[in-house]
Amino acid sequence: MAKYFRGATSLTGGGEGALDAFDGLNLKDGEGAIAITQLKALLYYLNATSGEAESSPNIIAPDTHAGDKRWHSIPIGTRTATLVVAANDSSAKSKAQADYVCDGTADEVEIQAAIDALPDGIGGKVLLLEGLYVVENIVVIDVDNVTLEGTGKGTVLRLKDNASGLGNIIRVIESENWTIRDIAFDGNIDNQDTSEEEPPPYPEEMWCAIWLQATNSSIIEDCYFKDVVNSGVRIGRYTDIETAAHDNIVTGCSFDNCRTSVLIFGAVPYSEYNNTIISNVSRKHTGYGAFYVYGPKNLIIGNQALEGQTASVSDGIRLVFSDYCIVTGNIVADSAYIGIRLHDSDSCIVTSNICYNNTDWDIYITGTTINAYVMNNRVSLARGINKSYSQEFSRVWNVLPDHFQDCLALSTTTVHAAITGTGAEQEITTAITNPDVPRNISITNSANSTGDVTITGVDAKGNSITEDITIVTGGTAYGDKAFATVSKITILAGVANPDTIEVGVSDKLGLSNIIYATGDVYKVKVNNADATGQFDMAADVDVTNGTLDMSSLTAGAIGAGDDITIYYRSNLNIIS
Repeated sequence: MAKYFRGATSLTGGGEGALDAFDGLNLKDGEGAIAITQLKALLYYLNATSGEAESSPNIIAPDTHAGDKRWHSIPIGTRTATLVVAANDSSAKSKAQADYVCDGTADEVEIQAAIDALPDGIGGKVLLLEGLYVVENIVVIDVDNVTLEGTGKGTVLRLKDNASGLGNIIRVIESENWTIRDIAFDGNIDNQDTSEEEPPPYPEEMWCAIWLQATNSSIIEDCYFKDVVNSGVRIGRYTDIETAAHDNIVTGCSFDNCRTSVLIFGAVPYSEYNNTIISNVSRKHTGYGAFYVYGPKNLIIGNQALEGQTASVSDGIRLVFSDYCIVTGNIVADSAYIGIRLHDSDSCIVTSNICYNNTDWDIYITGTTINAYVMNNRVSLARGINKSYSQEFSRVWNVLPDHFQDCLALSTTTVHAAITGTGAEQEITTAITNPDVPRNISITNSANSTGDVTITGVDAKGNSITEDITIVTGGTAYGDKAFATVSKITILAGVANPDTIEVGVSDKLGLSNIIYATGDVYKVKVNNADATGQFDMAADVDVTNGTLDMSSLTAGAIGAGDDITIYYRSNLNIIS
């Protein structure tokens, strides 16, 4: 144990209070030193025969009469280290407290040195202080348990003009338990020469702000990405199945003008899995998807994919060969192509997303996707949900049967017997009999009346409805809405004594769930016999009122005691 300790308030620079300011002539082997800076405390011992090259903060050489004498850092317990890097334009105070100070050119050198100086097997934190760091390529190999942290948008890593090589800013390879947070990444797209790069058939690993290759259990959080030629964050590698990446999280990040914001992309059979993209915001992406996934068992939760730029290209969220994924709670809007796309992605769940104002479909299921459940999403009526090719086993709707048991034959007085006019408006709320099943109402006039009869009640879906049915003088008029119950009959003043109004039921049966197309009704059985062929669904199905006109039956009408079952599809999503 050292018997004599010296004190310092900084490590290098030779100024007052610096550890390297102690004259080597006065230093003895085994002395100790405690350097207490604004950001941390470090413990050192003097090795008089070391002779190693200076590498702050681990090895410090005296500025004068150093010889072979070197201060060596001593790990304090097993706690991780924190090393500080300042930018060329950081404040003087920040630079004074930093372990490494960048010069504005190839700043990746100092950042890499700080990462490499972290204790093996223990890791630690590299703190990037405020300022602009001009970088070309940071390569990190076999370094685990590292946090690279900035000060928010005040810490900017900008790709240098006309960068060469892969054009990445950070590349993490074969590592675990990384955290990258609170850093702004500037891809500097307007000052890059990509003329030799043809638009790839699939996104490649070039020009990514962050590339995690064979990196697991890592987090990228609260970062900002802008003007990136390719991907803001790329997880995995297309050409090599041995570089699978899993259990990584991208969260709380903002992306602006990146070709793809987050790309999870692996080699066949697409082995990137259990990665999570959560609570990020993407704007103005130009590539295939703001959030683009090739690989199974990934989660895409609570993101915003907005303003995709490239027509017939830019989806909001695109899954390809991505089985067992969950896409939920996202907002996808203003994409120049598809909102959410599933292509050859089996057994996925797409639920509780909001999609609107996308150029093509809001949600699109294509390729050989099977067993996908698409439910409880809000999509637009004009650009709702489309299935193509062979996705018979994917569900975007419920298949429902509505059964109408022991129906009554048509009658003009089922709901109310003849009501004699008074020449004044009448509201009838008594002596009303509800229809036997949800069906439309008939109004029969005895002689010379004119005007409307208003029916008030509830439909098969439980919604309160009203309908004005215009009287046919001396005849019968038929409504279009199907009433399950009738609570009030309003007869206008145009009906005078001795004319009467009878209220009955007719042949249009009301469905208990919403339909969106005439083709949603696909089968009808009457008394357990298939009667589908007796209908022209395009003419007999009323989508607006959710009814099927049974007058197309060969018998011409519903018969007394008929049992009728209507089979139809009702979308599992909210379409408005």
